Amino acid sequence: MASGESKAEREINTRKTIKIFLILIIFTYVVGICLLIWPEVLESLFWSLKRLGINFSGNTDMIRYYYGVVLLSLSVIALLIVLLIPNQLPDILLERTKTGRLALSNYGVKQFIRTQLSGEGLSNIQVKLKNTRRQKKSILSLTRLIRGQLSRNCPVFPIS
Repeated sequence: MASGESKAEREINTRKTIKIFLILIIFTYVVGICLLIWPEVLESLFWSLKRLGINFSGNTDMIRYYYGVVLLSLSVIALLIVLLIPNQLPDILLERTKTGRLALSNYGVKQFIRTQLSGEGLSNIQVKLKNTRRQKKSILSLTRLIRGQLSRNCPVFPIS
């Protein structure tokens, strides 16, 4: 990616990459399912290649077996990725009782941090909040004027 790309352009490129990746995965699964349903397609493909002068010395059962093993391993890897990537929680739970729960939304925490820092001579305040089951932290990106010079700070503050 070029360094001059905006955040929206990077997001669009990321979405396109994800779509292409998903299309490739779906295509491999469709081919695998078609080979399981119609194994004679692979045999007729080998016969057509042999007629064209391309000799392929392979067993169709072996190809279908290894193709199935590859699809199974891709499925297991995808399942592990889905299970191990942490989910972003919508709020920070403060208290849970029989009558209900008290929680702070992620948006509210971001706005509170932004409001508290706005009166300190800071500008360009950006707050990113990572709120997962095991980890809660905020990442600040801001600009501060110190003795006539700009300085960039990106500290990480844990939220407890």
